[in-house]
Amino acid sequence: MLRSIGSIATGFAAWTLLFLGSNALLKILIPANTTGVLLLILGLSIVFSIIAGWLTFRVDHVRALGSSLILGVLLLAVGIAVQSRYWHVLPLWYHLAFLGALVPGVLVGYRLAVTRS
Repeated sequence: MLRSIGSIATGFAAWTLLFLGSNALLKILIPANTTGVLLLILGLSIVFSIIAGWLTFRVDHVRALGSSLILGVLLLAVGIAVQSRYWHVLPLWYHLAFLGALVPGVLVGYRLAVTRS
């Protein structure tokens, strides 16, 4: 049980640190929210979701699928809360793609880790 909680926390922390760090860097390098920047952020979010799912499996092999699903739902819940604050600022396609890719991205990372072990 503690290992599952640790795996979820590890995946969540990794995704959050990677996403916030990359966004901070992008805001310095490219201050405007153009379509290209939004697509880049979306792509990075997918990559970070895959990394988070992979890490979740690496920490907890026994309950990895369940932990990965919980991580995906947790990222989605937090994502909805955060995206709702910016709903009027960014285009609808971005919000839907961002939120829609979180759980599948985590599960792809889980699957990649399963295949490699």
